[in-house]
Amino acid sequence: MRLPKVEKVAIAALDDPEPSVARDAAQALQHYGTAAAEKALWRRLEKFHNKWKDKPDELLHLHQNAIEYEGEGGLENALVEGITLGQAWFADSTAIARLRELSSPAIQQQLDGELEALESHQFTMDLTWWPDDDLRFTLGWYTGIGMTDFKSKLAQFPSASRFELITTLAQKDAHTAEFAEAESAVAANGQQITIRVPR
Repeated sequence: MRLPKVEKVAIAALDDPEPSVARDAAQALQHYGTAAAEKALWRRLEKFHNKWKDKPDELLHLHQNAIEYEGEGGLENALVEGITLGQAWFADSTAIARLRELSSPAIQQQLDGELEALESHQFTMDLTWWPDDDLRFTLGWYTGIGMTDFKSKLAQFPSASRFELITTLAQKDAHTAEFAEAESAVAANGQQITIRVPR
């Protein structure tokens, strides 16, 4: 996206009375939105929270501890993921803690692992070239495609971040240049990486 007019339409759609429309808008902003989209996602999540916070017994699923009414459970998840997984911004520990305050119990549990990783500065990294030989990466809980997006997202992580990458000797040999480029990017950010190749 990253087109002002299109982003404006998607932001407006966050308030659509049909939860599925708002959910789709949140997912689009997660992948393609700018910093303005992050602010809009926060605003919509706060509005969502204010709707259910005073009547959890009525709106929470008895066994799952998750929002379940009028299809809005999926909307809550999309809004939280939109903020935590946004490509154009980084959800730090302050943001994750705030998300826990605004989320139902089931979502809070999902956020605990992210908060723990942020506080320890220890993250997983995965690089793969399957199925089409294009780089697909995972950094912590973020995913993306291509070295450009990899470097962009990596630079958003704190300089104290430590990454652990487990790969195979065959994959490392087949993509020597890309692994070297990834290691250089980590070093340039003042971060650390440990690459493990199980025998």
